[in-house]
Amino acid sequence: MSPRARRSAARSAYTLDEADAAAQQAHFGVARDQVEHDFVLSHLLAALAPHADRFVFFGGTALSRTHLDGLRLSEDVDLLSVGPRPEAARVLDAAIRDGLERGFGRVEADRDLTAVRRDTDPSVYRIGAVSVRVQLLDGARYPRWPVAPTRVAQRYTGLPDVTLTTYTPDAFVGAKTAAWSDQTRQAARDLYDLWALASRGFITPAAAALYRRLGPTGRAPGPWTFPTRVPGEAEWEASLGHQCRPAVGPRAAHDAVVAAWRAAAGNETDGSDARVDR
Repeated sequence: MSPRARRSAARSAYTLDEADAAAQQAHFGVARDQVEHDFVLSHLLAALAPHADRFVFFGGTALSRTHLDGLRLSEDVDLLSVGPRPEAARVLDAAIRDGLERGFGRVEADRDLTAVRRDTDPSVYRIGAVSVRVQLLDGARYPRWPVAPTRVAQRYTGLPDVTLTTYTPDAFVGAKTAAWSDQTRQAARDLYDLWALASRGFITPAAAALYRRLGPTGRAPGPWTFPTRVPGEAEWEASLGHQCRPAVGPRAAHDAVVAAWRAAAGNETDGSDARVDR
């Protein structure tokens, strides 16, 4: 291949293939700009992959590209640092810039991963015409949910799947349940993800035992844990409609998750004194 042809091939790897765009739009039922965003997010994950020992990939984006591959699109990248956060932030910020500037042009951030004041503050990277929020939490400050090397779907031509460290299925169930039960959050997307986990058989006695050990309450989840407010149809559509065609309504999703946890947790959901020292 001539140098010119190699340069052309390199550029094309950073351009969304029309067939890919059409396929993803048809699958998720979303607008073209959402697929463009997802395409850039795939490139960002590819840039981070050589440094997979520095972070754990978790959250909705990780779940929707691993154990719930194809469920919905997601917009953010949530990471937990492995080792000191400042060192991980330096390495990952450099990886994003060095890995993407050749194909997308200059990469800018409102504040890079090394500059945020709190680890919960996201960095917004501008990559070409797309903005991607990246959050790097200090892994030493959060529950040690079990992790494992996991294949992460990349979805697009020229982007092979990568292997990153993610939560195990039981850990995703536990973390998602804790997030959904958080009275300050109660996100419709957490409920939708939990419904999908329940539908695929991931809410199990083993997940209940793990939640009892590492979750915020020291016992398995039960009705006393879960939000009593069910999202309305308008809220459900606003939260999910730009990411997928929701396969279930909010009330049915809520009922399915509660039933799955009741079956998985057994008599731990009855308000007994089953606790764990913390």
